[in-house]
Amino acid sequence: MSWNGESKLKSHKFRCGFCGNLVATDKGFFDSETGQKKVYPCPHCNNPSYFDPTGNQFPGVAPGNKVSHLPNELEAIYARPGVVFL
Repeated sequence: MSWNGESKLKSHKFRCGFCGNLVATDKGFFDSETGQKKVYPCPHCNNPSYFDPTGNQFPGVAPGNKVSHLPNELEAIYARPGVVFL
């Protein structure tokens, strides 16, 4: 699969899996074979979020709300994108 250069896409609203902000953008990348796989850079932190054809987002958003007053060691683990606690 090959990706095209940054293009204007249909505007997409999502919560960034890196910074946690609710954002929207109409700039991103799509696969040139099917156009179904898309990557949208977050307009706040500029990190990429990948969306598959079924709408799944990678990295996903951490479940729950931000936890206040954690020791620094635990906050560093909890705040890592893509970490899922079961």
